[in-house]
Amino acid sequence: MTKTARYGKIVLFTALLIGLLCVAAAATAESTYHTSDHIWVDRTMIKGPTCSAPAQYEYTCSLCGAKNVVGEGTYDPNSNHVWGPWIDDTSADCTTGGHRHRVCTLNVHHTEEQTVNPLGHNLVEEVVRPATCTSIGLKRIYCTRCGQTVSTEDIPMTAHIPGAWEVTVAATCTGTGTQIQKCINCGTVVNTQTIPAKGHTWTAWVVTKQPTCTAPGEQSRNCSVCGAIETQPYGNMLGHSFGAWQAVTAATCTTPGTERRTCVRCGIEETRDVAALGHLWAEWLITKSATCTETGIRTHTCRRDTNHVEREEIPALGHSWGNWITDIQPTCTTPGREHRLCSRGDAREDREMPILPHNWVDIGITKQPTFYEEGEKTQRCTVGGETRVTAIPRLVFPDAHVCAFGPRLRDENLYPYSSDKWYYFTPFDASINGTQTYELVASDMVIVGEVTLTIRDGYLTIDYSLKGNNSIRVNLEFFTVLNRIGDISQYEPEQLMHLKMNRNTPYNLYERFGDDTHLVLYFNSLCYVEYHPAFVAVRYDSAGHKDLLRIMHSLMD
Repeated sequence: MTKTARYGKIVLFTALLIGLLCVAAAATAESTYHTSDHIWVDRTMIKGPTCSAPAQYEYTCSLCGAKNVVGEGTYDPNSNHVWGPWIDDTSADCTTGGHRHRVCTLNVHHTEEQTVNPLGHNLVEEVVRPATCTSIGLKRIYCTRCGQTVSTEDIPMTAHIPGAWEVTVAATCTGTGTQIQKCINCGTVVNTQTIPAKGHTWTAWVVTKQPTCTAPGEQSRNCSVCGAIETQPYGNMLGHSFGAWQAVTAATCTTPGTERRTCVRCGIEETRDVAALGHLWAEWLITKSATCTETGIRTHTCRRDTNHVEREEIPALGHSWGNWITDIQPTCTTPGREHRLCSRGDAREDREMPILPHNWVDIGITKQPTFYEEGEKTQRCTVGGETRVTAIPRLVFPDAHVCAFGPRLRDENLYPYSSDKWYYFTPFDASINGTQTYELVASDMVIVGEVTLTIRDGYLTIDYSLKGNNSIRVNLEFFTVLNRIGDISQYEPEQLMHLKMNRNTPYNLYERFGDDTHLVLYFNSLCYVEYHPAFVAVRYDSAGHKDLLRIMHSLMD
């Protein structure tokens, strides 16, 4: 018989014995208190469920007060554990993790394991070699747990400690001295300082020379220490004391004179020039009157010397013209003539009157302008009555819609949306690696450029180019890619800027569209467009375009 079988029989016998004892006790209680069955009330939980036993409840009989404890409900072997302490299986160190486990005290078969993270280094700093004022030191950072040195670092040299000043060269009256400081630890000279010169010890000043008209006096003094002598000016220069100026040569109208004066102190003489007096002119006298075309003459005489006479020319008066008188009126095609007379004589001046400008007014348009050709209009001059034909500039689209070629919105049944717009949308296959190029069409009329779709390794990049140099300019750039054109209900670019994509920017196709590779390019930019020979009219019904539209329709899903 196996050990398990023996244990089973023991458990079964014990359970039968306990059952018989309970029946006997119940019978005794009934015989003591009452003869009917117990009526159990007052259910009270006296012990909650554990990882190995259900909850324990106590009932009380309302007739006799007997107690009965029973286990009720189920228990969860994975909860309500009462864990013992953690037991290390493998201890962790600074760089390597460990392992530990613990055992439930209610059921030794319930264990829990846990990985212990590495402890990490416990770093401290240690001075290996102190620094001095002549050599650098060394320190290291190491782990107190494992002893590993993590890093080393130099300790900068300490500063010198200066001692007292020592005089090496004494200062004199005129020369500086020198003193130094040495480090008290190593004796190195750390500071040098200049001692200022002491300066002379002077005696009182003594006047050695009195001042004159042209030079100051002089005084001197001696240094009582080194005997040096110093001199300096004494008093101010007196300057000359001149008498009055006396004439030597009298001045005339045109020649200067001279005069002289003498210093009363030193007898020195000083001379100077007297400026020429200049002419003292009388009033002008006209000796010949000026006319319209000839100059006149006037003279005046110096009152100081009548031999000095000055002549001056009087400019010609010039004509005094009257108003212009028209002889022949000008027209838009022929000039006129007019003349005027001088009031001082018989002089006459004639000149030509310029041709009058035309005053053109529109009288009708004979040819309406288009995008491709200029128009014509007839004009008549209100002055001379002539007529002329002038050109009307070609039409310009200041805010034209430029779309990538494809089916037109107005031709497609896009329920629940509908549109009367000619705007194109462009279905394409995004599963093909490489470059796909489509024409750009302005106002459903002319091809003005092309848009290029480049697909590489699941990324889509969009770029475009325009023809005609400055004949087309972008006012508002808009293009986007959708799963289908029915994803939008508005087709004007101003209303769709939240969907705008950027030029030459790679977009991840899978992130934006998932596995769908039949996509739609909606290119609709607003542009200023004027005529250029490079623009070619779009042929929506051409064989090439029809084939392309059939392919695009097959990609619509």
